[in-house]
Amino acid sequence: VYAREENKPTNADPLGEIALTSQLVSLLAKLNAPVAFEIAVHNVGEEIVFYVAVERPYAEFAARQIQGLWPQSQVDPVHEDYTIFNPEGEVVAAYVKLKRHYALPVRTYAEARVDTFAPLLSNFSKLNAVGEGIALQVIVAPAPRAVKSKILHFITKLKKGEKLEDVLKWKVGLPQSSAEKARKEKEQKIVDEDAVKALDQKVSKPLFSVNVRLIASAPTPYRANELLEGLAGSFAQFYSPQRNEFQVKQYGDTRKAVYKYIFREFD
Repeated sequence: VYAREENKPTNADPLGEIALTSQLVSLLAKLNAPVAFEIAVHNVGEEIVFYVAVERPYAEFAARQIQGLWPQSQVDPVHEDYTIFNPEGEVVAAYVKLKRHYALPVRTYAEARVDTFAPLLSNFSKLNAVGEGIALQVIVAPAPRAVKSKILHFITKLKKGEKLEDVLKWKVGLPQSSAEKARKEKEQKIVDEDAVKALDQKVSKPLFSVNVRLIASAPTPYRANELLEGLAGSFAQFYSPQRNEFQVKQYGDTRKAVYKYIFREFD
């Protein structure tokens, strides 16, 4: 489906809008199937378009959730998929990953107290009307239950005074040696309250497995990379000292990456 908001108030609270989007993700997670959220500028035109892709039986449910959260929105079914690709140009693709362990959170919009979506969206307004296209694809699915259980186990160990770096290296079935146990028992136990708080905040929200793809197309390799790098740079704002950050990596196999993007494959 393709969504747009009609007669949106000019004084809309950007943090409130992001919070509503968070609610939408949680609602669609009830489908227990991957859901794709996409922002794109087609290869012809300058309009920034928002898409939500779900399995066909769930399309009506998704549309109702969007209209429930944004009563002034218009949601239209898409019968033919869009394209951002210049048929005679170049394509580059990248993905986003966490630099450190998934248990450690990044900086959120609530902590930043600013509109973290605006810097991302600004990259979609810098394209020429013909021959250039760009897309941000985020595919989410509920994380396995074991993910939350593991983070809760980390919290328990942190509250016992274990160091964060040791906790994150923990693996099932690797018993400690007697010397290692003795060394740890002699160490003064200091609870890392900041780490406990960070992980507590992480598990207080629904957890998701996520694929994030960035795709850009332009007449030349230089311009395609310029568009991609601009979008990639917007993820730096989520850096959180002592916790986590996003890394943007270019795909080695662009053709395979484009295939996954077009067919919305979830890795």
